[in-house]
Amino acid sequence: MSAVEVLKVAAEAHGLEVRAAYTPPQAARLLGIGENSVYNFIHSGRLRAVRVEKRFYIPASELARFLEGEQDTPGVEARGR
Repeated sequence: MSAVEVLKVAAEAHGLEVRAAYTPPQAARLLGIGENSVYNFIHSGRLRAVRVEKRFYIPASELARFLEGEQDTPGVEARGR
């Protein structure tokens, strides 16, 4: 099963819609990790996210990449808080 398929199954299992992007709390539920871990991955550059005003959104394609084990985002430097 591909990471995209796993992501779809996880979304349905957690009562979430399949979306183009997820908030960190939603991503944490999908990945089975804590919200703080998701924020730490975003700030360290291991998980790419888009910031819109005060909220982060993580593209579904980025979550699929993360699930596939490619946890080092090329061309993204770690950013401080």
